[in-house]
This record gives sequence, structure tokens and C-alpha cells, in this order.
Amino acid sequence: MFGETHVHEPPRSTVKTPSRHHHETYCLLGSTQAYNCSIKIEHRSLIIKAIKALKISDSLEEHSRPPPVARPLGRPQNLRSFTETQGRIEATDDATYQLLNHLYLAHNPKLGQEAAVDTFANRLLKMLAYDSGRRLILTQQTLPFSICGENRSARTDVCIRDDNEILLLVHRDKRLDNPDDPQAQLIAAAIAAFQCNNLTRDRDLHLDEMTIPGITLVDTTLVDTTLVFYHLTITAALNEAVKTGTRPSFITKVFRRVPELSRRNSEGMKPTDSRTKIALLLSVQRMYREIWYPRLKTHSRIVETHGV
Repeated sequence: MFGETHVHEPPRSTVKTPSRHHHETYCLLGSTQAYNCSIKIEHRSLIIKAIKALKISDSLEEHSRPPPVARPLGRPQNLRSFTETQGRIEATDDATYQLLNHLYLAHNPKLGQEAAVDTFANRLLKMLAYDSGRRLILTQQTLPFSICGENRSARTDVCIRDDNEILLLVHRDKRLDNPDDPQAQLIAAAIAAFQCNNLTRDRDLHLDEMTIPGITLVDTTLVDTTLVFYHLTITAALNEAVKTGTRPSFITKVFRRVPELSRRNSEGMKPTDSRTKIALLLSVQRMYREIWYPRLKTHSRIVETHGV
């Protein structure tokens, strides 16, 4: 279900390369698939080194994870009108019209109108009952973030939380006003969420590992309604490396699912068939959270971490 990427800082030689965005970036020598990510947090850069996995897995079972949740049959009932109605003008009820209008505004936001993407994500998650029970869907939340020996902060575009924990993170592409990679921003926010979630626990109940689902809304030709899904497993060892600014000697795997759409990615969720596929994947992501998260708390090793 999910492919995998590796996020790490292996003990290899690195070379600093200039960046047109005035961020310090690094390339890993000896890897033809290396790519660079910079994260701006409170006007400073956190450098995250990422290497794409050489092997893309089609099943989470290969990595000692619980089996993926079965796909729901058919379209989510509360989104049927949204997925079947081509445009907002054709909508027959106010709720569908409003959600399609939010989609229209988020599809190609202009500079200064980027918040429309966050609003659309918020409304879409709400329609899919991501805020069931006593959960809240919040936008523009600032999380305290201990990094490199300093107390900083990371900001989420959209997040879901209950009284005790942050349950899911959403980040949009900010190329209009910020060149940072949304995947790198999502990883930083997941580490900050790991810190925040453990702060709410008694010391004896701190978790050594948390798997936090994430979503990015990726800019494909200035279209911000193409979604990519993640399972981010943050460990205490990775968190300690980030807090102290030291180089980890291990690899952390991040599982990523890029929807295979029949249309061009640049069309985002405008086509109804793409909209249906993404809505189904959002339902699977929610089911994963509700069914597997209690079990993930008891697994000491969900995603394999190994030495380099």
C-alpha cells in the first residue's frame, strides 16, 4: 500500500552545496538518488537529509507492520455527492456546493490566498469524520520543538488532536511564499508532535516510538489539491538526535503512498474519478488511525530501524 523513503543522516561524507534560496543544503556522496530538503522553522533552517528507497514495497506486511486495513467498498456515503458532482454549479445541496467551492479556491491559489488550501483540507477531513468523538481539526498550530539544543517551534497547516495527543498532520506546498519541501516540513512537524505527545504523558508512560499518519498537499504545476499519504514512525533515538543536533547512526523509514490517478496530477481533485480515489484513500487513512493506532502503541518495533 505504501512505498518507502528513508530519512536519515548516515555516517558518510557530505558536501555542502549552494542554494538559490539561501538555505544550507547537503548532498550525500555516492548516492544517485539523494535529494535535499530544507525546513525553515522560526526563520532558521533545519537540514534533513533524505534518500529515496531503492526498493518500493507494495505491502506493509514486508516490514513487520500490521496488515493494511481493507479498503472500504464504494464511495464514502457522506461524500457521494461531492465525488459525483463535476462542479459547484451542478451541486444540488448547500454542503456539496460549499465543499466544491472550497476545492475550486484551493485548486490554484494566488499569492496571499494560500489559506484556502488549509480551509479545503479542514472541510474535507470534517466531511470524512476525522473529528469524530472529541477530536478537533485545527489549523495553523504552533508546536514547541526542541532542536539542536534550542527551544524552537514547528507550525502545522492542519492537524487533528484529542485531549492528549496529536493524531494526524497535514502540510501543504508553500512554493508561492516559501520554497521549503512539504515532505520535509511534515517530517519536522512529526518529530515535534512526538515531543508534544510525550510531554502530556507521565514519565513512566513515555513512548519510545510513535507512528503518526501524515498528508501533504503537493504543488503540481501550481495545483494544491493533489494528496500524498504518509506513515511517519518517530523513535526516541531519532528525537534525541534532533534535540542534540547529533548525527544518527541508523536509518528511519517513512512509508509514502502516492495515489495512482488516471488523470494528470496537475488536475488535482477536479476530475470526479480522481476525487473518488483520493476520498477512498482518505477513508483508509482514517480507518488505519482508528483501528491500528492502539496496537501501534504496544509495538516496540513497527518500522524496522537498522544501522548503516
